[in-house]
Amino acid sequence: MSKNKKIIISIIIFIIIITVGFLVYIKSIGYIKLPENNFDALYQIPDTNIIFKYPSAGFYGLGIDITNSTGVKGLISGIHTEPVLEFKRDAQSAYVVLNINLIENEKDFTNIDDFAEDFKKDPGVSFYDQEYAKENGRLAEINGKEYFIYKLTEDATAWSAFAINKNGIVWVMLAYTNSFTPYSDSIYKNNDELFLNILENINFENIPLISIREDSIPLKDERLGYEMKYPLTWSIVEEREDSGMVLSQTIFQSKDYQEIESEEYKEIVAAGGETGLLQPTVMSEGVKLELLITEIPSDFRWQDWAERATDYPYGKILSERFITLEGKEVYERQVESGETTSIVISFPDPKEMKLFEFMLHTLKKDKEKNLETLKQILSTFNFLK
Repeated sequence: MSKNKKIIISIIIFIIIITVGFLVYIKSIGYIKLPENNFDALYQIPDTNIIFKYPSAGFYGLGIDITNSTGVKGLISGIHTEPVLEFKRDAQSAYVVLNINLIENEKDFTNIDDFAEDFKKDPGVSFYDQEYAKENGRLAEINGKEYFIYKLTEDATAWSAFAINKNGIVWVMLAYTNSFTPYSDSIYKNNDELFLNILENINFENIPLISIREDSIPLKDERLGYEMKYPLTWSIVEEREDSGMVLSQTIFQSKDYQEIESEEYKEIVAAGGETGLLQPTVMSEGVKLELLITEIPSDFRWQDWAERATDYPYGKILSERFITLEGKEVYERQVESGETTSIVISFPDPKEMKLFEFMLHTLKKDKEKNLETLKQILSTFNFLK
């Protein structure tokens, strides 16, 4: 075989080896397993109606430090998050920085389309932000909210999203460095989906959310052996004690609570029908919570007593189940009637002699918000020793 042929064969073999190696490399990148981002924690941005869920372990398991935003033009309130674990070059795109801010709506925008068009020509917006907003900006509906979204890719990458809130403009930004390793490259590509997941876990409503803080109103009952806190914007409107099996009943209402006549009730009465547990009035605004404490009969397990037919609201039962909440087993029931949803959370005292039933009545549109408020209240509940 001539020398030239040997050289050509050697070159071909070398190219094949390099090609196979490259294909194996590309394939291996596709199978890199990334840490999961489990949105299991909840945070309310101070003095706003914005709540968001986030991974308690931090994004990509790198821990999380949440501080108040500063230095943002027109800032009403906001938060800034950063990972807390030591930086490792191999995972650099995992070290994401998240900002969620509520800024002033200086031009009184009422729809996101107008905001997006103005953003692209506003002299107060940076050149790079405007160029990328023009290039890849788009409108998207996420979790019932209309966002204007774009992605900036220069020395670092930054996703931005804007939505109109009753109290201002919600601005969400996720920033991270570009990638230089296979692992970091996989994370970099995954961050596109991560940003959308973050937006899916942000909620804000027209009615301000309630937060249970240290200055909330405490409630302590030495006789029945418990203590809890409830929001400053709520008040106790009714209290009853010792009525047969009922040891205590306390009714809380938000200060904006209102009721109107029930059209369904009037129609049934006019037709001469039975109203059953249907009430003559229905909730039109706010939220109501009932705390019912009953004695568990000696021949009942607390679980059976919780499932009994009692003074539950009239309507359709959506779900009944036993779950773990705040480290204890509880019974949960959800009932729907018209525009309202009622959520019942029941659990016994340590000796399983008394049953504590929290019955939350909320408008459907405020269900998620008020359910989180109930969970916050339950997190303050303790039995006295």
